[in-house]
Amino acid sequence: MYAGDDELFGFCMKDMYVGISDPDEAIELCAATGRWEADCRHSWVAARRDEGDLDTLVRVCGDEDCTLEVLDFRQDGDLDAELERCRDHLNDMLHHCVGHSYQRWALRSMDVEELERVKSRANGEPGVAQIIGKVVGCQGVGDCEGMAEFATKQCQAAVQTASTDYDGFCTVKNIPGSKSGKSPGKHKAPSPFNQQQGGQQGQPTTQPSGQPPTNVGGK
Repeated sequence: MYAGDDELFGFCMKDMYVGISDPDEAIELCAATGRWEADCRHSWVAARRDEGDLDTLVRVCGDEDCTLEVLDFRQDGDLDAELERCRDHLNDMLHHCVGHSYQRWALRSMDVEELERVKSRANGEPGVAQIIGKVVGCQGVGDCEGMAEFATKQCQAAVQTASTDYDGFCTVKNIPGSKSGKSPGKHKAPSPFNQQQGGQQGQPTTQPSGQPPTNVGGK
C-alpha cells in the first residue's frame, strides 16, 4: 500500500518499531523511514527511558536533542553525577544539560554545607552564582558572601528576584526533569531561566535588572 510513496511509508512506520528489542535492528529499520528517522529513533528511546541502558539509549538517539531528553529524564538527585553524564554525552547541548541539573539542584531541600560546597564553583562557572542566590532567596539557606565581587552581585540579584516573586521564580514548574510543585522555601515562586550559550568563564553575564542569567554551565 506504500509502493512508490516513501514519504508516506516513513511517516506511517516511524512509531511502529518501538517493540523491536535489538537496538541495532531498530537503528537499521528507522533508517528506512527517511526523513522520519529521528522521530523513529526517538520513539524507540522514549519507550525505554526509565529502564534501558543509558549508553544504548544515547547511541540509538543519534542526536543531542534526544540525548538531552534522556539525561533530563534519568536524573537521580546527584548533582555531580548528572554533570558528569552531561559532559560525557553532549557537546552543543552541554550548556542546557548543565543548566537543567543546577536548576533541579537549587530546588532540593538544602543545607548550608551543600550550598557552600557548590558555592565554591561560582567564580569559575557562569551562572552558578545566580543558582546560589536562588537557594538563598527561595529557601532562606546560606548567603552570598565569600565569592568574587561580580559573583556576589549576581547572587544578590537572584535573591532580590526571589523576594519579588518574579514570574514565580522559586517553583519547580518548567524545569526539565522536575515534577510540578514548589521549592522547599518560603516563596511561591518558576525559574525564568532559558538556557542559552554565551558568557565566558569567570565573567558576569549582563542581564536585565533583577533577572537571573541564561547561560548556566555555558562554555
